[in-house]
Amino acid sequence: MKVTFLDSPELIDRHWPAVENLIGPSVEELAKGEFNVDDLLTMVRYNSAHAGLVESDSVPVLAVVFEFRYYPRCVALHVLALAGKNLSEAAMTFWPVLQCFAKEFGATRVEAHAGRAMSRILCGAGFQHQYDFLKVEINQEV
Repeated sequence: MKVTFLDSPELIDRHWPAVENLIGPSVEELAKGEFNVDDLLTMVRYNSAHAGLVESDSVPVLAVVFEFRYYPRCVALHVLALAGKNLSEAAMTFWPVLQCFAKEFGATRVEAHAGRAMSRILCGAGFQHQYDFLKVEINQEV
């Protein structure tokens, strides 16, 4: 398996369609209007987010888009979107590489907002449930 971080305009142009193909359906379903795949591409192009792609025999099998969050007492790699095929196999290759990448930026943890299905997968990979994320839309008439 080959891991590529889209860290140059050339790599973004070459690999973003594969990333978008993998994460697109889940972003549209789970982001709930907070962002879409075009927003993620803009973030990656302007370095406010990063993207990674895992390929097996030149076939894209896992994609991730993430940002770094700077808390007062730690830095976290925050997963914005993660999707793929045969995630457990791809994750075996990708997880150590992602952790090294995170450490280079001073991160001491990886965190993710995830739907129920992805939560089950991530918990199986060692993530622990921390808290529930709740939101309510503000009434525009106020």
